Parts: sequence; structure tokens; C-alpha cells
Amino acid sequence: MNTDTVKVMCVDCRGEFDAKVRVVLGVRIVPKSCSECSARHIAAYYEGEKLRKEAEEVEIRRNWLYSSGVPAHYQGKGFVQFDRVAQPKGYDACYDYANGLTRETFKGYRSLVLTSPGHWGVGKTHLVCAIAQQIIAAWPADGLRPVIVITESDLFARIQATFNAPKWDDPASPRETETSIVNILCRVPLLVLDDLGKVERADPRFVQRTLFAIVNGRYNNNLPMVVTANLTVERLRDYLGGENNEASLDRLLEMCGGKVIQMTGKSWRRA
Repeated sequence: MNTDTVKVMCVDCRGEFDAKVRVVLGVRIVPKSCSECSARHIAAYYEGEKLRKEAEEVEIRRNWLYSSGVPAHYQGKGFVQFDRVAQPKGYDACYDYANGLTRETFKGYRSLVLTSPGHWGVGKTHLVCAIAQQIIAAWPADGLRPVIVITESDLFARIQATFNAPKWDDPASPRETETSIVNILCRVPLLVLDDLGKVERADPRFVQRTLFAIVNGRYNNNLPMVVTANLTVERLRDYLGGENNEASLDRLLEMCGGKVIQMTGKSWRRA
């Protein structure tokens, strides 16, 4: 590659400058812009790339939020919108939880169980949705969705919708099955299972088998989960397996370090 210097008029500022001419494989290449204008072009390019990337990340996080299962009622409602004075214990536990879980720490991160036996409307769902939204906002937008929020009733409705479904043979768009649903919930970085035990089921063995598959799957994958319920620990044990089968509860308690956050108080819906 040969180089030479010639006087050239900048196409941007119209000023004259000394341009280094390069000859590459017999082709003569002459710069059209002076160094100052070239620097502005480069800066503008990188600024444009930065804005484009930021816009892409905003769109990714928006899609994560809409597909996460966070109810529309709670979208945009985070810790700032929660009344900490009314529920300091639950607020602090969830706030600390959300601030400690990152892409670097989620493997082996502890689980969280919120209960409010005999108390409804104390803010459990708001708090766990605040956790989910904070994770979505902070998670690097270069991978898969970091969190799924699902109520137990929606979980079983989704599974039951796969039963007796018409035959589906499109390999490019496989039909959802009970197994595929459970696998997704066992692999997402954070699973929020809301309102556990709220609806009495006709077949408790099916419920216990399915919930054990999810708890055990996340236990084996070393992944955390957040659970809410209006049950005491004893009632939660009975719901998950009964006195003679505490496998689900044992794993769940181990995952949250044996600590269950109990919330009490008046329903905010009736305030």
C-alpha cells in the first residue's frame, strides 16, 4: 500500500486540508472529509448506534414485561407505588430480594415465600410483581426472558387446556403440552408462583404431582422461585403433599433458607 499527500477541499466544511492518499491494490483512495469533520461523523455514527441499541433494549424489555405474566393492573406499579408503612416486613423482604438477584447471582439464589394466613389484600401480589418488573428492568437485554409470573389457577387452566386437544403435526410450531409448560417453568431464571392453594381442586393428587415437578425441577436446576399463599406453613404442607409426603415443602423451605415471610393487616382494597 502506497501513500501520498494532496490538498483536498472538505465536502462538509469546504475547508482545504492535507489528505493522505492511499493506493490499495491499484485503487487510489482519497479522503473527502477533514479530520475534524470525520471525527464528527464517527461520533454521530456511534451516538446513533447507541440510541438504536437503547431503543432495541426498550423494546425487548417491553416484550418481556408483556409476556412475563405480570397482570396489566400491576404493570408500572413497583416498590415506589407500594405503601411501605403498611407492610414494612413484606416490603423490605421483597425489596432486598429484588436488589440482590441479578444475572450473575440467580444461580443458587435463595427463594422467597410470602404468606398471609387469613388475611387478603395485604399487597403480596403487588410486591412480587414489583420484584418481577425490577428484574426485567435490570436484566441485560441480550438473552431470554428472565422471569415468569403465574397464578396457580392460571397454571392449571393452561395445563388443562392441553388435555384432549386436537392433533397437531406442525413441527415448526409444536403444540404446548403439560410437559413443555412444566419444563419452561423449571428453567426460567426466576419463577413467581402467586396465590398458591387459593382454589380447592377436585384432584389434589394431580395438583401435588404437578407442583412437586415444578418445585423439584427448580431445586435440581438450582434456580429460585417466589411463592405467595394465604396458608399457614402447616396448611401449605398439607396442600403440597400432606403429612406423609413433605418433599415439596422440604425443598421449598430449604430453597428459602427455612424463612417464610408472614404478612398481616387490613385489605388495601377496602381502605
